[in-house]
Amino acid sequence: SDNISETYAWSGTQRPDIDRFLEELPLVVDREEAKPIWSEYQELLVDEQPYTFFFFDDRLDGINKRLRGVEMDARGEWLNIKDWWIPADQR
Repeated sequence: SDNISETYAWSGTQRPDIDRFLEELPLVVDREEAKPIWSEYQELLVDEQPYTFFFFDDRLDGINKRLRGVEMDARGEWLNIKDWWIPADQR
C-alpha cells in the first residue's frame, strides 16, 4: 500500500494484511518456517485477485560477458538497464 505509486505496483492493491506479508517474508530464511507463511500470502492473493497471472515464461537469459552492472531477478531482465555498461576498451 505504501508503494502504490512505485514502478512495479501494477495492480493497485492496497491491503494491510498483504503488506504485512511483503514486509515479513523477505526476513524468513528457514524454508520450513517460510512455507506456511507463503501459503497464507498466496491464499490472500487468490482471494483478492489483484492481478491475473496467465503464464510464466520459462526461459533462460544469457548476457555477454562484456556487459557489466546487470542484475536480474523475478521482476524481469530489464530491471536496472540504466546501470548497464560496456567497458570502453571492449566496445
